[in-house]
Amino acid sequence: MTMSMNTNMNIGARMNMNIGARMNMNMDNGETVVDLNSYTNFNWKIYIKKYRDVELAGINTKEKAWNHWITNGKRENRVSTTKIPRAIIYNKDTASSQFIDIKYAKIGIIYVYYERVNEQKNQTNLSFFIKYGLDEKLWKNLDISTLFVINGHQCEVLIPSKPNVHVLKEDNCSDWEGWYNGIKYFENSKGKKIWEIFDYLCLINAGAIGPIYEPNINDHWLIPFYNKMVKENAVVCSPCMSFLPSTNPSGPGPKVVPIFSLIKCTNMIINILTSVNISCTDELSVDTFYKNFSLSKYNTHINTVLGKKRDKHDAVLTGEYGLSRVLISAGYRVTSLLYDGSFDCHNPAFWNINGLTEPDRYMSFNGKNIPFSTIFIKNIWRVENSYVCLPVLYNECMNFVYSKLNIKSIFNNKPDIVYNYNLLNICEKGSGLVNSPNWNTKQEYYNLYGIAEEVILFNTPVKDIGGYLIYAHYDADNIVKDYVIQAIKTFIHLGYNILFYTSSTKIQNVNFLPFEVTFVNNTGPGTDWKIWASGCSTLLNENITTSYVFLLNDSIILPINGIDNFENTIKEMRKNSDFWGHWESQEVERHIVGTPIEFKYALINDVITFINDRITLNMNKMDYVNKIEVKFSKYLIDKGYKCDVVIKGNTYDNTVCCPVFNPININKWIHNPNSFAIKWKYMISYLNQNTVNPELNYLTRFLYYGKYGFISEGETIGAFPKSSP
Repeated sequence: MTMSMNTNMNIGARMNMNIGARMNMNMDNGETVVDLNSYTNFNWKIYIKKYRDVELAGINTKEKAWNHWITNGKRENRVSTTKIPRAIIYNKDTASSQFIDIKYAKIGIIYVYYERVNEQKNQTNLSFFIKYGLDEKLWKNLDISTLFVINGHQCEVLIPSKPNVHVLKEDNCSDWEGWYNGIKYFENSKGKKIWEIFDYLCLINAGAIGPIYEPNINDHWLIPFYNKMVKENAVVCSPCMSFLPSTNPSGPGPKVVPIFSLIKCTNMIINILTSVNISCTDELSVDTFYKNFSLSKYNTHINTVLGKKRDKHDAVLTGEYGLSRVLISAGYRVTSLLYDGSFDCHNPAFWNINGLTEPDRYMSFNGKNIPFSTIFIKNIWRVENSYVCLPVLYNECMNFVYSKLNIKSIFNNKPDIVYNYNLLNICEKGSGLVNSPNWNTKQEYYNLYGIAEEVILFNTPVKDIGGYLIYAHYDADNIVKDYVIQAIKTFIHLGYNILFYTSSTKIQNVNFLPFEVTFVNNTGPGTDWKIWASGCSTLLNENITTSYVFLLNDSIILPINGIDNFENTIKEMRKNSDFWGHWESQEVERHIVGTPIEFKYALINDVITFINDRITLNMNKMDYVNKIEVKFSKYLIDKGYKCDVVIKGNTYDNTVCCPVFNPININKWIHNPNSFAIKWKYMISYLNQNTVNPELNYLTRFLYYGKYGFISEGETIGAFPKSSP
C-alpha cells in the first residue's frame, strides 16, 4: 500500500500524540520543578557533578557555576537537581539537546550472550569483541564498564577478570530481559540508578560481529555512533536502520536494528524503555494478527521494551521494533550509521529509500550488502530451523577477524581434508525462507549456511600413520571445548582411532561425536592415569591390535605449529624409539612430562602393569607426579625400551622452577617446528597473539592471554613471575 507524503506526516503526528499521551499517565513520578532563576536555590555542587564537562573546565565555585548556567546552561536546558524536573520530562526537544562529551563520559556496555548446540559462531563473536574491541591498547581511552550477561550459564569463551569487566550468569531469557537484568545488576552493585552511573548505555547481542573498525589510539569504535547521535540530535544509534510498510505489525517509520545500540542514558529514556507499555502491533499497522494472537494466548498485547518477553514474536515486536517506536512516540530522534547526515530518517519522504525491505539482509541494501562502516554486522538471519537469506559478509568479516587477531586455521589450505557431513544434526533436505535457497543434502546445507553458523563438523581419516588415541577429558561445565575438538579432528585426519573418556556428567555443547564416549568418575589427581590404564585394558580385552598408543588429556593444546609439522614430528620420533614424549624434564630425575606420550603397542602390558602397580588409595597430586609421571620413563628404559623426546632438557635453562613451562624458557622451544603442544594452564598467561604462531592463536581463540586470563598455579604461589597485561 502506497501512502502520500501528507498521509505519512499525519501518521507520525498521530503516533506522537497518542502514545505520548499514554506516557504522560505512566511516567508521572511526582518530581517538582526547581526555580533555577534564583541564585539562592542554585545547587552548584550538583550542577558540576551532573555535568562533568563543566567540572573539567575548571568551574569549582558557586559563582563560576552560576555564571556558566546563566550564559550557557540555561540555553542548553541544563538543570541543577539530581532528578529531571517534571516540566522538562515531557519537553520533546530537551533531553536530546545535550550530550556529555564521550571523551569524559561514563559508558556501560551490556553484552547478552548465549551458545547454541553444535555451533560456535557466538563464541567467535564474543571472543573477537573481548580480544579486539576491549583491548585498551588499540583504542582511545574511554571510561567503559562492561557486563557480560551469560544466558543459560554456559560460556566457552574465557572472559578476562579485569576490574571493569563483570559477569552475570542467569537462566535462559531474551536479549531484552538480559539487558534489563544487566541494568539492574549495575544498579544493585552500585546502589544507584543506571543514569546516575552511566551517561551512555551500549547494548549488544551475541549475534553481532564487531567492531569491524580499524584500531587507532586516537579514536574508538564507539565514537562514530556518538558522533552520529550528536549530529542527528538522536538518543540512540545503531549500525543499521529499516523502514517497513504499514502491513508490518510494527507499522511505518524508522526502526533501528538493535543488534548493537548506543543509547543516551537519562532518567526519562530509561524509564521509557523499562516502564512504558507498548502494543505488539502499532495502531497504524493494518496487520492485527499478532495482536489478536497475543490477546487470545496471553490475554494481553502490551509489554515494555526492556524486560521479560512472552515469546519470540513479543521480543521482535515490542523489543526490536518497539525500541524505535516508543522513543519516537516520546518525541525523540533515532539514527544509524547506515545513512549519511543528509538523510533524515524521520521525514516520511525518505521512508521508501530501500524499497521498504531490511537493508542488512543478503544483498538487500540497494542490491548490495551493507558496508563495513556500520561497524557491527549480523552475518546470520535465522528463523526457527531455516534462514531468511544467505549469510551476510561472513567471509569478509572472518578475514578481518583473523587478520586483526593473527589467526590461521589449522585446516587452512589443506585440500586433503575430508568432512563427514552425515554427522550433522540437520535434516537432509530443507527449505530456505523468502528468497534464500533450499538445500537437498547435508553438504549443501553446510556450504550454504552451516559454515557461517560455524557448525561443528568432524572429518574423516585421510592419512594412515596408525594408532589409537586414549583421550582423558575433564570439564566441569560439561562441554567439549574447541581446542579439544581441534585436537580430535587432527588425530582423525592422521588416521588414529579414538577412545574418549570424560569425567563430565554429560556433553551439552555438541550432540554428535564421531566415537563412543565413556563416562567415568573424577577421582581427583591421577584420574588421567587411571583412564589411560583402562583404555589400554580395553584394547587388550577387546583384542584390538594397533601399531601405537597415544596418551593425551585436555591440559594439552595441539597442534600449535600446524598439522603437517605434527605429522612429521610423529614420524621422526617413531624412527628410533619404542616410546616418546614431548618434553624432557630433569627435575627430581630425568623423565618425560606426563603427557603427551606415545608408545608401541608391544609395550602395552608393561604400561598397564606399571600404572596399576603404583596407583594406591589416598594418593595426592604430588604422589602421582613423583611415583608415576617421574618414574614412567625409567621403568620402561630399564626394561630395555628406547626413548626419545621432542624438546630435550638441554635446550632450556634448568636452574629455574618447573623449567619446561617457566616463562623464561617458553620462547626457547615454542617456535621449534617439531614442537606441537603446549600445556595451556601453565603457560597461556605468558603468551602474546603477536608473537606466537597464527595456528596457536586459532587453537586458543576462545581463551585469553595475559594476566587477566587463566593464571597458573606456578604464578599463584610465586614460583613464576607475574604475567603482563
